[in-house]
Amino acid sequence: MGILRLNYDILLCIVEYLSSKDFCMLSQCNRYLYQLQMIADSTVWKRFCLQDFFITYNHPDQTYRQLYFQCKNVTICHHKRLPCHHLTETQQTVVLEGYSKTFKDLVQCQQCFVTGVENLFICISPHCYHLVCDRHARHHTRLTHKDKQHHALFYKPNMSELFCQLCVDWIGSHEADRAEQHQAQLITEACVHHLHSAETSTTLSLSDIRALKSIRQYERQLRWKDTPQRIMNNPAGFCFISSSWMAEWEMFVEGWKTKPPIHVQIDQTKLLTSIASQLNTKGINLFHLNSFANVMIISNDTWEYLSCHYKIKGKQITEGSIHL
Repeated sequence: MGILRLNYDILLCIVEYLSSKDFCMLSQCNRYLYQLQMIADSTVWKRFCLQDFFITYNHPDQTYRQLYFQCKNVTICHHKRLPCHHLTETQQTVVLEGYSKTFKDLVQCQQCFVTGVENLFICISPHCYHLVCDRHARHHTRLTHKDKQHHALFYKPNMSELFCQLCVDWIGSHEADRAEQHQAQLITEACVHHLHSAETSTTLSLSDIRALKSIRQYERQLRWKDTPQRIMNNPAGFCFISSSWMAEWEMFVEGWKTKPPIHVQIDQTKLLTSIASQLNTKGINLFHLNSFANVMIISNDTWEYLSCHYKIKGKQITEGSIHL
């Protein structure tokens, strides 16, 4: 074939005119052309990541070819979302550049009367830095998106995490692609150092912030996995827990409280009597108990984690203990 007589430099110039699908089909023709996939990593695959997935960043230990096929697998399997492409528009080198406030100055939303750092977000689009509550963060994104400015990324100071209002998700979590984790880590670290650079000992230390962030991300992943379908199909089984305590825990994992409820007991002592009473008088299905006060169903996997890290009063309540 005549094309095999061309050197790789010329072939790469031809590839510039191909789509990702055409390029993959070409590289499957023979061993010589397959090497184009390896040679073209820094140029062609980066362009494909941008064209097909709008992503221009990767992890230092990750090639753009690896990133492309990982994104491709996500679109096929639908088991998780793609890396946030709005991170592309935010560079960690300029985040909060010129922002004069420190952590202790983050007191009130600029658009309403909502107060408290646990309720506030900072828009990290360059030279914007609006300090707003959750409701006005959504409003801010809608207005700027309409004007094609795309102010989607917000930094939550008490959590040191990023939230994307267009992806509607926390960015850089444990389940995210490592490219997103790396980029989010760079941005949040820059924000932490900027906001806490002049802080006194009255606030959390940087090590405390990082430790709580790691705990929160793991526990949020644990909580989100506990869907009704997973609980019912989990071979480890399920159990019952106080919904009032779960509400306190969810306030932490979603960032509305800075510290976990380690001093609040999971009180199971009155829960067994309450559950048995509801089942006897109503004759309802076990999975309908979530609609009643102070009862929630969780997987045994979640219970094992909670019982190791939080205070418990009483014993684990399973389906078997109800029918005894």
